Amino acid sequence: MQLIVFVLLLISYTNKCLCFKVQFLSCDEKGFHCNNSATYEGKKDVTYQCPSDDLKDITIDFWIWDLPQEADIGKLTIKHCHTLRLRFGCTEHYRNITSLYVHHVADLRIFEDDTICNPSGVIFEQVHLLRNVPKHSFSQARSKCNAEHCGLKQLVFENVKIGVIETGGIELIDNIELFRITNTVINTIEVGGIKIVVHKDASIYIINSIINNVEAVAVQVVAPTFTISETNIGEISFAGISATVNAFEFSSNFVANTSSGALAVSAGQVDIFKNSFYSINSGAFSKIGPRQKRFSYNFLENYIKYVDIGGLHPQVESFQEFRLNITYASNSFYCTCEELAWLGSGISFGRGYNPVKDFYKGIMDKVNNNTCTFDLSCTLPLRAVEKIAPDGVCQIITVDDQSTFCENYQDNSSKYSRPNSHFLILLYLLLLSLFI
Repeated sequence: MQLIVFVLLLISYTNKCLCFKVQFLSCDEKGFHCNNSATYEGKKDVTYQCPSDDLKDITIDFWIWDLPQEADIGKLTIKHCHTLRLRFGCTEHYRNITSLYVHHVADLRIFEDDTICNPSGVIFEQVHLLRNVPKHSFSQARSKCNAEHCGLKQLVFENVKIGVIETGGIELIDNIELFRITNTVINTIEVGGIKIVVHKDASIYIINSIINNVEAVAVQVVAPTFTISETNIGEISFAGISATVNAFEFSSNFVANTSSGALAVSAGQVDIFKNSFYSINSGAFSKIGPRQKRFSYNFLENYIKYVDIGGLHPQVESFQEFRLNITYASNSFYCTCEELAWLGSGISFGRGYNPVKDFYKGIMDKVNNNTCTFDLSCTLPLRAVEKIAPDGVCQIITVDDQSTFCENYQDNSSKYSRPNSHFLILLYLLLLSLFI
């Protein structure tokens, strides 16, 4: 089958924008190049390269599905564009594009159509600015035309700057195999901006990225696993990251503000490790709980700058009915009276909240190696917070106060007491007398 391609140029002013419409009809036209696909047998790989920067004030308007009836494309590549607008709107007849790859674009826009159809795989790479991801841009739920051919299975953003992922911008139901955001900057994910529901093996990742604002219930994932790693997040609002999964990993991230109930996770295993939390509000992790009868919760090697009263515990009040494995160890806390004295004050969380009280008692056990750090080079066991504000009077207001506190600190627990110098002298004299 010979693939025919034609470039239809339609130059018009729309909303004060000079647009240049590209319609795919013949491989011989300027800007297009075709090869037999090495990946998709019997199909053609088609590449379109935008005009030079001399036309940077013109928007290249690319209608993905406006193709000849005989078109059967393995991979469609669109590259080296200044201003590009993609339209995923359905056409009357089904056309086959297995994969779409868009890369090296300065200004990318996605047109909001009422009904859409996405290729099986969509990859965006090296995009300087994707202004927004409009409602239903990537949505299996809205694929009303030839729905059996519009099952998006892979969606990847790599080295992309995104303004806003709007409500309903990404709705992936059941067929998804890979969703990955890597080396990407996102200003805002709106309420319901990302919704993924998959009941078979799938890879769901947000890695090495920056997200300034995660609104309430912005990211919703139902999947076997979900990983967020090496990512800087400005603020996570209530249930901003919601997940029902077998395993959830949150690792090596920096979070500026973690709101109450920010991580709403129901899982068999939750691993939160090597993160840096600047400010944690009350109840920030209280929506993390078991999905199954067995539940493993690991909170390890994290650094916490400021934390409000009751800001550390998961949903421990419901744990009695489950087989648990909780590890809360090797975490480091910045010691101030204002932010951490509550932890050592024996504060009551109310009737029926003994599991919460026991949780906080457990994390201060020296065997867990949680520590308290000061502005100077001083690190003490976390249980030192019991002494930083006795009777409500702060003992570590100045750096000199901290130095004195560190020098004089003694752990009074019978098991882990550190003997003072007077005791050592008396012990030495006693032993010496036995040999005289």
